[in-house]
Amino acid sequence: MVREFIDDDLNEINRILKDECLISDEEFKEFQKRLENKTNTTFVYDENGIKGFIELNKTSTEFNKWSINIYVLKNSRKSGIASLLYKKASEYLKNEKANLITISFRKDIEDSTEFFKKLGFKTWFSCYDMKYNGTKQSKSSLEFKNYEDRYFEKYEKLGGECFYELRKANDITPYKSIDISDENRKNTLKRKDNIYYS
Repeated sequence: MVREFIDDDLNEINRILKDECLISDEEFKEFQKRLENKTNTTFVYDENGIKGFIELNKTSTEFNKWSINIYVLKNSRKSGIASLLYKKASEYLKNEKANLITISFRKDIEDSTEFFKKLGFKTWFSCYDMKYNGTKQSKSSLEFKNYEDRYFEKYEKLGGECFYELRKANDITPYKSIDISDENRKNTLKRKDNIYYS
């Protein structure tokens, strides 16, 4: 049965993420924060315990963009659970009048490309997350400071300009992505401990 996430689900979902999905500690903490702060919408598949769940995140208010993440227990995969979760999510997103839905997934563990193509997704672009495991780098002489709200407009403008050529070359619209909405300003401030300037 697909139902909405409740607080009692948190421990079981945490176990699935840590034991089954092999996500990084940073991704795990971010996900926990989103669940605890209820900044996302989550549905679970519950049949004598949670077998999977889908997370919906609104990534842009201005363009009404959403991202989704689907997780299903290894021994419950290929049984229709992910399809049922996505069906529930798509009903929700239809009511929200979503303009764009994106999904990211790991191909190195289990490639889900064909599954998402069956749901109507098309490959937009690919990216690689890499972790440095080399020798320790020498200390930089640059002095970094944490982001402050007074830099919001400059921060957004810089991001839009930095990625303009990349977005244009790969036809990622809008080419100059600048979101100066109040909601983005609040969300950026929530992430201030992970944003630095020099």
